[in-house]
Amino acid sequence: MIPREQIEKQHVLAALAEIDTNGVPLGRGSRSFDVVYDGKSYPPKYVISLAVKHATGTELDPSSFIGGEPTNSTLRDLGFEVVKREKQGLRDNLDRVMDRYVAARTREPFGSNQGASKSRA
Repeated sequence: MIPREQIEKQHVLAALAEIDTNGVPLGRGSRSFDVVYDGKSYPPKYVISLAVKHATGTELDPSSFIGGEPTNSTLRDLGFEVVKREKQGLRDNLDRVMDRYVAARTREPFGSNQGASKSRA
């Protein structure tokens, strides 16, 4: 859950500055929405995680809250523009592939794909 009462505009601005300096880690990009500020686009859920860090000292774990409207409305309430993404870039597609790979890799050991074995026969 997003601690809305603890986040102020200055915390979001600090989060955006941190992203400008350090970039967005693999897997933390946005798939559907962007925060647009000063001509740049940022992933809303990652922005909120970092804004909470700047407000409380501890980054908000992405598994503890959902993206989409709860995240977007928090940012809008603080005066930020949030827009729907119109196209997927190469980085977005790579993030999606890596997320799916990690999920598949944890379900079954590498090389145990039965479909792959049958196709070789």
